[in-house]
Amino acid sequence: MAVRSVEGGAKQRLPGFEVVYVEEAAGEVRVPLAEAGAVAFERVAAVRTFPTYRGQRNYPGLYYAATVDRHVGFESWLERDT
Repeated sequence: MAVRSVEGGAKQRLPGFEVVYVEEAAGEVRVPLAEAGAVAFERVAAVRTFPTYRGQRNYPGLYYAATVDRHVGFESWLERDT
């Protein structure tokens, strides 16, 4: 039995797949999927708010994430705890 190494990671080129996001200075940015791994999406601004109202069945809020040193929004406890 022969042992061979394989290349890992997400460096595969998938033609036709793009990631689109909005930067404050540049506006809408489109990059190929293979290049999106270099984008710090946890640092971009939120694109919408989490509404609250009496009688709603989910629990939106903010929690402090030490890994990014800021508060992060969540729409439910399930989302917060994952």
